[in-house]
Amino acid sequence: MGDGSEVFTYGDITKAYRNEERSTDVSEIRHDFYPALRAYLEALKRESEEEVRNSPYSVKASSLTNEIKKGMQKSQMVFQLRMKKIALMAVRESLGGKAETSKLTPEEMVLFHSIVRSVSECKATALEGEAPRPKQDESVCALVAEESRKVEEQIFPELEGEVAKPFPQVSAARREEAAQTLILVRILEDLPPFAGGDRTYRLRKDDIANMPAAIGCALVKTGKAIEVPRLQKA
Repeated sequence: MGDGSEVFTYGDITKAYRNEERSTDVSEIRHDFYPALRAYLEALKRESEEEVRNSPYSVKASSLTNEIKKGMQKSQMVFQLRMKKIALMAVRESLGGKAETSKLTPEEMVLFHSIVRSVSECKATALEGEAPRPKQDESVCALVAEESRKVEEQIFPELEGEVAKPFPQVSAARREEAAQTLILVRILEDLPPFAGGDRTYRLRKDDIANMPAAIGCALVKTGKAIEVPRLQKA
């Protein structure tokens, strides 16, 4: 997760592109490469628009426009090269090999596990004759909400118009289980520091954080974050 302390420049894009071109394996890039890339391009566009308004024919306006164009083109190339390599890594993993994923960004890890699962399911269907497994809701927040509904039904059963007294020992056990559930979220806006569990969270826009579902789902519910789908290997 990037903390915003490292300035992202066009040089980061060209370096990533050169490394990807020269290597058959996925190369190492900064963990927050994609959020930092987006922020860099957005800042360039704002600066370019302002310069065009003030002096549309200036050398700076032309230079900024050119840098935006080159940055977008090079970043597309980096993305395409990495996606091809990650797809091959995932296929090897799904067929019994072992892939080194330490150089993947959080976004790429989501793709990697998705491909592993899809290829494994296809192999089971095509070669082993297994019936395709129905897709299940992989949203942690949806699962937590469903579990809460089940707990409420268990604790407060309908008794001919009379509500039974709650059983604290059941809800306590479920609360403990829910507290240990983690969720991966992408932050949508800069947030003030807040305490959660045994740590203080300091989160900025586009950070990706793994946190207790109770906290993460609250951020999702209030529109301050979106959930990164929970993906499990088949």
